[in-house]
Amino acid sequence: MPVIPAIFPELEELSLSQLEKLNSDKHSLKKFVKELTSVKEFTQLRDEVLHSNMGIAKTTLGYEAELRELQEVVEAQRVELRAAQQTLAEKQARQQRIVAFARDDLSGVPVLFVPGHMGSYKQARSLSRHLWDTNETLFDVFALDLDEEPTGLNGNFITDQATYLNDVVRAILREYKRQNKKSNKKLVIPDSVVIVAHSMGGIVARTAELLPNYKKRSIQHVVGLGVPYENPSFPFDAEMNAVYDRIHSKKGKNDQVVYVSIAGGHKDTLVQTALTSIDTLADSSRAFVALASAISTVQTPVDHFCLLWCHQLLKVVAESLYKAVNLETRELVSNPNVRLAIAKEVLFGGSSSEDGVVIETVANESLHRSYVLDGYYPGEYAGYALLLPYFLTNLLRTRFMTVIVIMYVLALQIFSAQVAQWQTRFNLQSTPSPQDLSQENFPSFTSMLHPAAHTPAFLKNIANALHDKSNLGKTTTVGIAVLAAAAAGYFGYGQLLSSGQDADSLTAFATMAGEILILYAYALGLLYALTQLFSLLQRFVVSPVVSLVGNITDQLKLRRWMIIAFIHAVVQILGQIKSPSSDSSKVLGLAVLSSFVVFVLYLLVLGGNNDGTSDQQRMQRSLFAVLFLSIFPWGGKVAYFAGVVRTPPSELSNGMLMEGGSYIAVLSLFTYLISLSLECMIPLPPTAFFGASSGQDAASVYGKSSSNSNSNVKITAENCPKCIFEDGGPGSVLVEYSDRTTRRIVTGKTGEVVYVGRTFRVVSCDCVYRFKNSRDFCAFCIRSCRLCGGGNGNFQEAAKYKDFLEESKVDLAMHALVPMTFQICAVIQAMYSLYRSHMSFYLTPACVVALVIYHIVLRHPIEARRIKNKQRKKTTKKKKSSNKSKSKTTTTTTTATSSTTGATVSTDTTSRKKKKKRKSGTSTSSASSPLIEEVATS
Repeated sequence: MPVIPAIFPELEELSLSQLEKLNSDKHSLKKFVKELTSVKEFTQLRDEVLHSNMGIAKTTLGYEAELRELQEVVEAQRVELRAAQQTLAEKQARQQRIVAFARDDLSGVPVLFVPGHMGSYKQARSLSRHLWDTNETLFDVFALDLDEEPTGLNGNFITDQATYLNDVVRAILREYKRQNKKSNKKLVIPDSVVIVAHSMGGIVARTAELLPNYKKRSIQHVVGLGVPYENPSFPFDAEMNAVYDRIHSKKGKNDQVVYVSIAGGHKDTLVQTALTSIDTLADSSRAFVALASAISTVQTPVDHFCLLWCHQLLKVVAESLYKAVNLETRELVSNPNVRLAIAKEVLFGGSSSEDGVVIETVANESLHRSYVLDGYYPGEYAGYALLLPYFLTNLLRTRFMTVIVIMYVLALQIFSAQVAQWQTRFNLQSTPSPQDLSQENFPSFTSMLHPAAHTPAFLKNIANALHDKSNLGKTTTVGIAVLAAAAAGYFGYGQLLSSGQDADSLTAFATMAGEILILYAYALGLLYALTQLFSLLQRFVVSPVVSLVGNITDQLKLRRWMIIAFIHAVVQILGQIKSPSSDSSKVLGLAVLSSFVVFVLYLLVLGGNNDGTSDQQRMQRSLFAVLFLSIFPWGGKVAYFAGVVRTPPSELSNGMLMEGGSYIAVLSLFTYLISLSLECMIPLPPTAFFGASSGQDAASVYGKSSSNSNSNVKITAENCPKCIFEDGGPGSVLVEYSDRTTRRIVTGKTGEVVYVGRTFRVVSCDCVYRFKNSRDFCAFCIRSCRLCGGGNGNFQEAAKYKDFLEESKVDLAMHALVPMTFQICAVIQAMYSLYRSHMSFYLTPACVVALVIYHIVLRHPIEARRIKNKQRKKTTKKKKSSNKSKSKTTTTTTTATSSTTGATVSTDTTSRKKKKKRKSGTSTSSASSPLIEEVATS
């Protein structure tokens, strides 16, 4: 009998016959085995094991796929790493070769990069890379470190940097000679340096050729990137204008230098494209200008800083320099005509013959010159959606600095007209007109922005003459003249653009007149907008700060000279913190900076001051406009002396001492004028003191009216408190009038109303026209009054006034010189120096001196005495208020003990006052009684 495995324990329970039966029937045996519990468990276990093995196999396959992907990524990264390591090794090797070459062997053409306004020597890296790509050993690139000075703000920076540039050029050429002596090889010794300049660096390079330390023929080729050769971008500096005048006066003196000027295009907002023209720098045989967007290999406008790293542009510049070098001798081509032709060939395209004469160009020089003057390439201009006409867009874009000059001229003219009107308001007017009476004593700045208000007197006379001849209205006459000038300017400018040639004198004059008219309108609108903007700032920002600071200084009892000394001390201390030194040049620079800080602070106080009369505040606003618009020329001076403080020179020169001292004096004069304007109004004219002996002078009346109220109500015959006449001539005009003496009386039982006292007053009369003899004039017509102007027939008063004018002829002329000085300065700036913005630096001090003399010398003694009395009263009031505040603190303890006695005394005093009022026939309610008192009688 076979042994039954223990794995099937169910078979042990069966008999032998059952086993034989199952063995004989295989189908039953299979069925029996399947139904066994152990077999079922085994089958289930086997299925679970198989399923688990399949999952493990799938997971293993997934891991293997991810592993393969990861291995592929790692392999790719290894390849990239090897490539990067190889590139880095090549760069390091190349840099080591460059360093070794720069330190040990200078055998190429020296190229010196000159940065511009606040530029760095690091800006030469893109240029050096492109020159390296042409030939690794052909160029030796040097960069000038100018300490990032603001070259474009002051001409002194340019002169100092140009002197330094000449010294650097000498040092570079000397280094080649020194190297040749030490080396056994025969190296090239260059005699000139190629200059690649950006922005104001081109002006520095050109100025260097005009200085005494310039080595002849040491600069032979200059490439300017966005260099303003025509005029400076910031035209308000006097020293900068002197530098440009010197450059333009030496045009064509050095015929061996080739100038290549490249303009960025309309995207260059710092240096306008038209400023890069070289017409005033050199002859066309030695220079040309190109527009970047018109170069075939660039074809895109470039902004000011992009000129330093634009790949398409620098590649062309490097190629032009590469072709200008003789590869056999490794020297710059000596013939300037050949170098100029090569540069034109590369930039404009085409081919050149052996003698360097350009045969064919894709874009010729004349087209590029016209593109630069326009500021746009014709292809790119069509792509801009400009709302304004082309000539108007170009005009406002290129002449914006002229708009600021026109605003300055308007400020001078407006202040002149205001002072002139102020001086005529106190004249004895025998026939006051309603127009004059409606005007203010000192008109506001905004009201004077109307062209008819600030028009000079001679233009008004011309308009009046045309008005009388043409029988048209004054406004119509002026409007027709303005429209005619605008139309002439428009069509003249359009004809000039369409012809492309020099127009005749008439068209040129009409074009200029049209441009000035457009710029004038633009400046007028901009000035109005700035006035409204500053009025908001003055109301919500400046005035609260000024009043707060004023209260603090009053509480601390600080005088103005103490504040000025404190500001000077603070600036000196702050300037010595970073690098303490006792250099006299640094102390001078800090003194200039502190004077400018004091002036700016006083200017803000002048604009935000709300103390004084309304006329004084209007005068302060107008003076603020003049001084604010004249602050632009001081930007370069302050920047230069800030540079002196940062890097003081080894010794203080006499020129710097005189310059700094003059700046301090002028700024102190400005500050002194502002302090005078804050204290008092400009002096009254001599005519205001006519009749001062009898107390009828207009100055006293103006002082009382201005101190009592700030209203703009004008004194006329209808509201004059002194000229009350109940009867006049046959043609007099009367109006109802009543005062405290007027009584309304109801009589008897009938209730008839009778008025007693003044009931009418004369406001106008025509005795002067009705009667020939002055004896027949009424009292109203011969009255003498300085409030309303007096009567028309007061010939005696008019004779006295005529004698007074004859005696005060000199004083009147001196007073009239003040507004005339402002008007002359405005005419000089407008007629002679409209495109010389720096002239405001000289004109403003002349106006300030005139105003200081006006305040100090021309003030009438009576007015000066009254001002002193007012100031004395103010100081006494301040002392009394301070004493009261002190006494309040000391008397608080005594008030409690004396309260009962004080009450009894107060009751006694009030009862006594009531008794007195009853005896006098008045009551406490009479103060509020009406002017016309009604009295009932039986």
